[in-house]
Amino acid sequence: MTFTSAAQATADESGTDYYITAQLSGVSSFDVEVPFTNGVSTATGGGTDYSITASPVIITAGNTTADITITVATDSLDEDNETVIVDMGAPVNATQGATTTHTLTITDDD
Repeated sequence: MTFTSAAQATADESGTDYYITAQLSGVSSFDVEVPFTNGVSTATGGGTDYSITASPVIITAGNTTADITITVATDSLDEDNETVIVDMGAPVNATQGATTTHTLTITDDD
């Protein structure tokens, strides 16, 4: 159970969705709960800079992936680039792999 990418990704302030994929190495016959938290981010959640899927995401039995959705808010503020850091908790019905943190950088468009 890992995130498919830990590499820093970027998204602009266009109000679009960005996806972090949690992935199993193979199909499971059980639902897998993937809890996550926001790490030390510089962006403000709750819709100010972004909103995020509620934790945990569930990889349903027979599937290998589930997405955490981050919706980047559009604003007219001139600000520095900001980060959203997502840390994976201990999954239920799977073993945690190596890639457990993902960083998204929101680039300012103003």
